[in-house]
Amino acid sequence: MTSKSAMADNKENMPLMTPRSKAVLTGTYTWINFEHVVSRPKNGGADNDRVGCFSCGDREQEDEEAPAGHVEEQHDTMSYNMSELATWQAFLMLKGSAWDNEGLWSVMLRTCMVATLTAFLIAVCTPDPTQVRQEKFAKLSTFLNVFVGLLLSFFMSSSMLRWYNCVSAFLQLFDAVRNLQMQCHALGVCRQREEILVRYGILSCWLLHLQLLEMAKIEHTDQGENAAMEIVWKEMMDNHPGLCLPEEQVTLAQTYEPAQTVWTWVASLVGRMALDGDIPGMPTPTYGRILNIVTTAHGAIREVRAAACVQAPFVYIHTLAVLVHFNNVINAISFGMVWGICLGKFLHADEMSRRREQRMYAREAQNLFIAFCLSMLGPFIYQALLEVSVCIARPFSNEDAMIPTVRLLKGLERDL
Repeated sequence: MTSKSAMADNKENMPLMTPRSKAVLTGTYTWINFEHVVSRPKNGGADNDRVGCFSCGDREQEDEEAPAGHVEEQHDTMSYNMSELATWQAFLMLKGSAWDNEGLWSVMLRTCMVATLTAFLIAVCTPDPTQVRQEKFAKLSTFLNVFVGLLLSFFMSSSMLRWYNCVSAFLQLFDAVRNLQMQCHALGVCRQREEILVRYGILSCWLLHLQLLEMAKIEHTDQGENAAMEIVWKEMMDNHPGLCLPEEQVTLAQTYEPAQTVWTWVASLVGRMALDGDIPGMPTPTYGRILNIVTTAHGAIREVRAAACVQAPFVYIHTLAVLVHFNNVINAISFGMVWGICLGKFLHADEMSRRREQRMYAREAQNLFIAFCLSMLGPFIYQALLEVSVCIARPFSNEDAMIPTVRLLKGLERDL
């Protein structure tokens, strides 16, 4: 068996791809040939700074030739002062909160209209409003409030868990790119191949981010997945020039999961490096550790897609939403009945009875206020919790729960 030192001495005389490595790279384990991205310098390594699309020299030249693309700023939902939320200043923080939602106020406006209509019918169309029994509706609304609150707590808990899993998987992906670069530094991998590995890692992160954003827009537009992927590649090539070669873009555009395919290329290049002696061989623990980093990144992409794209069953969410809206209607009718009874007593009473029953009117006003708090504010909070849960369950479709992947990606690029 040839020793590692002998392999290093004969490295310059070796062909670019040995028959064994060529069989590994062009077989069923990969979809790309690295001959167009890996070239050995003939002047003893003097051209290392010019090899690899992620090298500093090439990026500087590209910046001079063409202006860098503009990356759209993203609302950062994780940057806020938590200590201010413990004070009354939280009442003034409306931007990005649950109350800054047009859908919430639209639903509650309809609920108030139902309560007003019910009160008008009882106060005007009923001969004796005091004969109306509102207690049964109150019992029904109390039962629904408890049942709906329990279901909403489960849904919000699962939504937050999915959101945290998605963020955690993104961070695992970024850490995998950093760990891969750290291993290359520790093993003394040549600069050109280290830059290719790092470029592929960042390329997969941007592809995953852009693909999730465009796929989330499909539910609001009529465009299909093919049109969404065309937009992804246009933004990638315009805003991140040099990160993906044209021939690589042609190959990745034919795949359904380009971000995961890139890590398959990384695994193939790692195998090539092991065959060429750039890193320890395949039977060594070091090689297994590097492949474990690649596997972690591949699994992190799968977890991100599962947390962001796999929704809860429609039958569960539909049942929960219908119960919340039905509870709003029942509580609105219950409050409308109390309001109509109080208003009817005042309209049907003569002047003498009004003077005698001023204290009773004060009690009725108190009952009306309590009924408003129980039958209107309670459902309003439940509706807000439903809106928040649905918002959190779609981290790439709603700005208020958007994961700040752009900030994290820019931090990753600065570190690398």
